[in-house]
Amino acid sequence: LDVLSGSYSTCDLEHPHYHFSAREMKIYLKDKLVAKPVVFYLRNVPVLALPFYVFPIKPGRHSGFLFPNFEFGFNNQGGQFVRNAGYYWAMNDYMDLTLAGDYYQAEPAWALRAEGNYKLLYAFDGSFNGRFEHNDYTKRDDYVFEANHQQELSPRTRLSARGNFTSSRDYSKSPLSGSSLAQQLNRFLNSSVSVSHAADWGSFSGAVSRIQDLDADESIKNAAVYPVGSFASLPNLTTTTPSVSFVLPTRTLGSWGLFKDSPFGKSLQTTYFSINSTYLSYGTHQGYVAQRLYSYDSTAVVDSANVIAQRITTRRGFQSTMSLSDSRRLFGWLNTSPTLVANMAVFDFDEQGHRVVPAATWSTNMGLSSTFYGTFKPPIPKLAGLRHVVSPSVSVNYSPAFPSLQYRDSTGTLRNRFNSFGGIGVSGFKSAFL
Repeated sequence: LDVLSGSYSTCDLEHPHYHFSAREMKIYLKDKLVAKPVVFYLRNVPVLALPFYVFPIKPGRHSGFLFPNFEFGFNNQGGQFVRNAGYYWAMNDYMDLTLAGDYYQAEPAWALRAEGNYKLLYAFDGSFNGRFEHNDYTKRDDYVFEANHQQELSPRTRLSARGNFTSSRDYSKSPLSGSSLAQQLNRFLNSSVSVSHAADWGSFSGAVSRIQDLDADESIKNAAVYPVGSFASLPNLTTTTPSVSFVLPTRTLGSWGLFKDSPFGKSLQTTYFSINSTYLSYGTHQGYVAQRLYSYDSTAVVDSANVIAQRITTRRGFQSTMSLSDSRRLFGWLNTSPTLVANMAVFDFDEQGHRVVPAATWSTNMGLSSTFYGTFKPPIPKLAGLRHVVSPSVSVNYSPAFPSLQYRDSTGTLRNRFNSFGGIGVSGFKSAFL
């Protein structure tokens, strides 16, 4: 179609909020609209003019150039800029890719962005986005990158991966990084790869992960407050390489193949057992003030600054928690529910310098309850009767003392022998209550 003095808008009102007007248009049905010259109106106010432009009008999902956003005027950070000038590529039914570029006149700086999605039903899916920026003024190259991937390796095995990286803590919170406000305020970078498998009788999982706190060391840089030897309150980097878990879900002992369909197995139909075991290799980087630097003039100290070093720690351990419980009715009216919980851990070392040290604790509980019903008819006019329900119960909990979990140092102070890390820990003290 050839059109003279036409207008184009995606606003469906009778008097649209905005429209493009052109002296000449050529419309390729279900493909594109070519117009020249083009004037963009907000209501009836012209705000932008271009010698020509191509508008995609192809229906459905398809490749094409992105409509750029122009800003004319002054911005005290970026000045005049062109943003989101790029191309959307619909590769096939399972994948797409968006490539775009930005230019900031005040810096001057340019940036390239890429965003992609992919999905194959019942197999895998994921997404990624990244940005690379070159700044001529600061002579710096910065980047941010984030990706997610989910995949079914088999009907019972699943792979998950996540990556989140940045070139610097300052760039990740910069409005020019292209990140959303929520991403700028989130000061943690999380990356991980995990594999999980669910069998009929148990489940396994393994993972490696990396968590970086971009602001952890900022708290101790104030030389006027933190002296040499001060540690940051939180580690700036935490890694697990790897974490391996095994879970035997709660099930009755009578359902196990060893006891199933046997007379002894029938007596264990109300006896429940579960176990949860984890092996962990856990590393941390924690900043501390290593030294203080001073600057002087001819009369006195002008300024000082802390030099931050890193204490790198690696811990390894194994922990397993077992629970055994039962639920039975005795004499036809008394409900009993005994429970035994045992916790075992193996540490790579303790505070006394011993290597590969095991430790264990246990606790038990017994609950008794019953319910009594009754109905009686008091000699009260128009009252047919009263029904009562009485449910008495009693619970007893006990755990013994574990003196091997503590020790006395050279000053005679009682201290914990084991330090917990990454969820690996053991604690126990004498307790008895009814």
